[in-house]
Amino acid sequence: SKSYVVERGFTSSSLSSKMAYGNFMYNAKIEFTSRNGKLLVEYSQHTDEKEVLFKSFSKFKVLKALETKDKNGVIYEIMLEEI
Repeated sequence: SKSYVVERGFTSSSLSSKMAYGNFMYNAKIEFTSRNGKLLVEYSQHTDEKEVLFKSFSKFKVLKALETKDKNGVIYEIMLEEI
């Protein structure tokens, strides 16, 4: 069975995995493959963030969802493809 996610609000991420995961302490790593995400570098005061914005109601197919554990607890790794 295919799993899909529809994000009702705006969603943003970064082209830089270092920026996306290096500055935040969360237990989920979500990677997007984008068709319509918009790079906001030219509009941002924080160009090093390399932010990508997805419009509300963007739909993503779940390609992979893993749950692993390490010394800090549970970690979720999710790969999404915009459709």
